[in-house]
Amino acid sequence: MKTLSLIIVLFLVAVSAQASWKDNFGFQGYVREEPLVWKPPTYFYATDTGYRFNNLIHARENIRWYPSNPLRVGVDLKARLYAGKSSDLLRSQTNTTQFGATYFNLTHAFIDENDLTLTGTIDRAWVDWTKGPVETTVGRQRIAWGTSLVWNPIDLFNPSSPLDFDNEELPGTDAARVQWYLGPNSKLEGAVSPQKDADNTVGAVKLLVNKWEYDWIVLAGRRRGQAVIGAAWAGSILKGGFRGELLYAIPRGLSEDPYVTATVGGDFTFRNTLYLHAAVLYNERGTTGNAGGLKLLESYQRGELTSSRINLFAEVARDLNPLLRGDVMSILNPYDGSWYIGPSLTWSVVTNLDLTGLALIFGGYTLTEYGDNGEIFLARLKYSF
Repeated sequence: MKTLSLIIVLFLVAVSAQASWKDNFGFQGYVREEPLVWKPPTYFYATDTGYRFNNLIHARENIRWYPSNPLRVGVDLKARLYAGKSSDLLRSQTNTTQFGATYFNLTHAFIDENDLTLTGTIDRAWVDWTKGPVETTVGRQRIAWGTSLVWNPIDLFNPSSPLDFDNEELPGTDAARVQWYLGPNSKLEGAVSPQKDADNTVGAVKLLVNKWEYDWIVLAGRRRGQAVIGAAWAGSILKGGFRGELLYAIPRGLSEDPYVTATVGGDFTFRNTLYLHAAVLYNERGTTGNAGGLKLLESYQRGELTSSRINLFAEVARDLNPLLRGDVMSILNPYDGSWYIGPSLTWSVVTNLDLTGLALIFGGYTLTEYGDNGEIFLARLKYSF
């Protein structure tokens, strides 16, 4: 693995040196500096629940190579440096909301100490080939099948969480994918993501069509031993966005009943830039009691987005001036009373340089869905190139 890491670094240096004059190479990315104050979840420290100062530096490089018209190659590299008294646990916290699994382990810890952790990851690595209306992609990639903006029950390959504050690109998976474009607004797609445990392999086919000014999706496949059938839509009502997804899962074991996971959401932007967004997530197998602890972990392992029967989401945002935007989002579990609120303020300092203040605040009793999650307050200075 160390040899592979060295090759990656040398490749990155070589490409970056040539990117300015080689037409068939593309190179972009960002560097983020994030000092943060973290109150760890109670499952990390049952007795010491005080605030801890840490620092996170996150760097990403996205490399594209275009050797010929039908062929593209992509390699995305991610490095993160955690510094502070609880840097090792902060690293675990930033990965807990990535539910998907990859076949290959392409992450290496260069430094792994209690107060300093440096990791490098090949976040994407794919080859894409297009022949007529057919596009084939093989390798680590993002397969985003959902239409909703918060939760995506039909996102079988890369389920993610709105609480993932550090991975804006969202997780990828090691897969083979074929897309057949049937027209300008329709396509048939199939993908398979193998796992070392064959029972966890994910495979499915999806049909997308546009009718009555709406995108409609139907899909069928297999996820972690379950047969699944899904549907989704995305369109507008009275100039506001309207989206929804539904997944019907049939567990293989006779002891478990089939169940439905669904979400419906809408959003609207007023002329004064005021943005309103609301959504609801329903999990038929979810509990109507306390949804934290082991129940939450088991739900994540099954690829479910919540361990509760219902989650409610609301967001309000507005441009305070052309360079400053405020945003407040929240999630409520109406059964166990736990909640999350995430205010943020983003200032575009100059071109390609943004400064953001962000908080992840959780509330609720012990063993509720959000009551044990701790709190994070951070500043983020991001330079994109």
